[in-house]
Amino acid sequence: MGRYLIKDTEINIETLSTLDVGIININYPIGSANDGIPTGTAHFLEHIICSMHNFKHGKLTAQTQRDETNYYFYVSKNNIDAIFKELSWQISINENILRQERNTIRNEIKQFNINSRNRALEYLHFLLFKGKGYGRSILGNEEQILQISKFDLEKGMDLYKSPKSVNITGPWKKEYIMNCICQSDLIGKTGLHSSINNMSPITIGRGQHTIIEDTNVPFLGGAWFLNINNSAQIYIQILKSIWENRITKNYPYFTLRIHLYNYGGILTVDSTSVKADQTDIEKIIALMKVPLSIQEFKKALIKVYINYHRLSEDLQTRLNHQNNLDLQSALNKLTLGDMLDFQRNIINFISYEIGLYLLVNSEKKSNICYFPIKESNIEVLKEKNTFNLPGNTKDKEETQKGDNSPLLLLSKKNIYYTASSSVLTKRYHVLLRVDCKEIGRLLLSNELPSELLIKGILENVRYEGWHTLYHISFFDEISMKESIKNFISYRWNFGNHNSSINEEQYMKNLEIEMKWRIIKTFNNPRVKNRGYLIGISIVTPEEFTIYKDYFENFYTEEIQPPLSIEKGIIENKVIKARFHGVALICRLPKQTLCALILQETAFGNNVSFPTLESLVREKGLSYRIVQSLISDENELYIFWGIQCNPNNIALFKDVVQEWLFYLEKYSDEVEKWFKRTWVYLNPQNHNSIFQLIRDIDRMGQYTQPSFDINFNFKEFIKNIKSEKLLEITFDEGINSMGE
Repeated sequence: MGRYLIKDTEINIETLSTLDVGIININYPIGSANDGIPTGTAHFLEHIICSMHNFKHGKLTAQTQRDETNYYFYVSKNNIDAIFKELSWQISINENILRQERNTIRNEIKQFNINSRNRALEYLHFLLFKGKGYGRSILGNEEQILQISKFDLEKGMDLYKSPKSVNITGPWKKEYIMNCICQSDLIGKTGLHSSINNMSPITIGRGQHTIIEDTNVPFLGGAWFLNINNSAQIYIQILKSIWENRITKNYPYFTLRIHLYNYGGILTVDSTSVKADQTDIEKIIALMKVPLSIQEFKKALIKVYINYHRLSEDLQTRLNHQNNLDLQSALNKLTLGDMLDFQRNIINFISYEIGLYLLVNSEKKSNICYFPIKESNIEVLKEKNTFNLPGNTKDKEETQKGDNSPLLLLSKKNIYYTASSSVLTKRYHVLLRVDCKEIGRLLLSNELPSELLIKGILENVRYEGWHTLYHISFFDEISMKESIKNFISYRWNFGNHNSSINEEQYMKNLEIEMKWRIIKTFNNPRVKNRGYLIGISIVTPEEFTIYKDYFENFYTEEIQPPLSIEKGIIENKVIKARFHGVALICRLPKQTLCALILQETAFGNNVSFPTLESLVREKGLSYRIVQSLISDENELYIFWGIQCNPNNIALFKDVVQEWLFYLEKYSDEVEKWFKRTWVYLNPQNHNSIFQLIRDIDRMGQYTQPSFDINFNFKEFIKNIKSEKLLEITFDEGINSMGE
């Protein structure tokens, strides 16, 4: 890591020479805690800057926090010169962009408020800090957003004269990057580095209050001010891990959170369970006062190390983590004595008497076909329209050399396997795709049987149609290998064990809830409580290459799904949910990579054609869209859903049809963009392990059975336009399904 200082701006550069893509982070000292501008202004500015920034050479994302605003530019190694020439914050705010982003943010606030707990935790911040500084909402509310003027936004732009820091991780040499920065206009003549230069003195509220009236979920929460700042991050990670473990054992329906800022922190304990009682909070505080033990300390250290590796496997989190926290050296010096001193210090701020509380009542070896994917261009594969099958000597030799290109394997028992490696990870990753149609519902995170894992860590659970995707990581190849054997031999039976499971508690955001509910529009097949493993994808460290004979050691007797599973019939047109919304389901002409192109273009960045998300935002319908492919027997469907008034379903259908028109018109540009963006043929172009394992898994799932990667996107879209768009309504409080 190279660290430099130009005027008042800190520059941090990390070189990863084997990558073909990198990331630039620019950090500005403007956040929601700034009392000099109206609540929500910092976030409003972020939206406007992202919309107006003419960034042609990569992908731009941004995030507003209470202390700062961060911009992230994903860039290929060949475009780094152009980037610094494009980085300019001189924008002219007009009424059109003001109106468009105002509507977008209002929709974002509605989606944030789907979860009543979000509103309750915001209110805890507000009351604890008496509405000043850190008590100010990042998003604001609808009334505040309507009152923000062009003058307010231009005043906020004063804090963009010079960045607080510039942080870069990628394939570029440090000296070259420094030269690019010095020749650019990125760092201004004056530095405004007081993150909250107009912040009122921190004052603490206390007492019992009732939160906003429209909260219809029981809530009990307590909040305490911590007189420490984000420099104590390492200590807080260790302490929080230990405290969370204690609380989970004794009060599993409570959640502990600790947020650290530049000038203080906040600790909250809350629950939405009807079991929660205010006296529980007093008991939880007593648990936190018990001195840490050496066993707890060691277990917490392991968790922090795991988190350190996890953050390093994504360029954006790696960049934040590496630049703000020298974790390795700090952990090596940390002792139990240090942690006991820190615990005593924190407990001084936490007691039942000074807390602020909110209360709302309310099996055999199989013959395997191998398809080694070469790093040759997609155009070459398109001309050949085939992969070289086993038996070709040249292919065998190249595979055995350890080609880093993804390897795709197909079992005769209808299981596909994909494998790749990456410089971003020192761990071993496995993605399992489980077909849940015959279970009649998707699986939850806690339903992955513990006996399947040999020292494995469940990273996340993702959903695509009827499929549940479990992402698991391992620190060594032996553990991964043993677990894969368990995955293949397991029968995925769920019987009555999960009959009383509470699905709703796992629906933590709009995307998850919509994906869970949309499959219920299909008339469920006869439930047999049986799922089928249909795909295994692996990502390993760069120095570890998986060869084509690797999987032959795993096979036990595999049980195939039935040859003909009952085809779903879309019957339910109104679905009970916690939000109002609409969705459209469309049958796709065939299962090819064109289906993935269609899915990716809905959210595409830096494109010459309109995206579905951009059209939805421009019409003021919603802040974001949710979509997924659904495999149903031999049919493939796609759905698009948004949160909005159900009366807008006709308008949403018009927007989707308009988007399909644009995709047909710009089909050539779409194909070129996809070949450049969806880089499954080159792992070094991925910016995270999650992205890489997702892409190689999709390659195995959505190119079957022919493994045809021919593109004819224009014809594909023409066929889709002739299909009927089936309308679905999500209605809050309506029980149309007998639930």
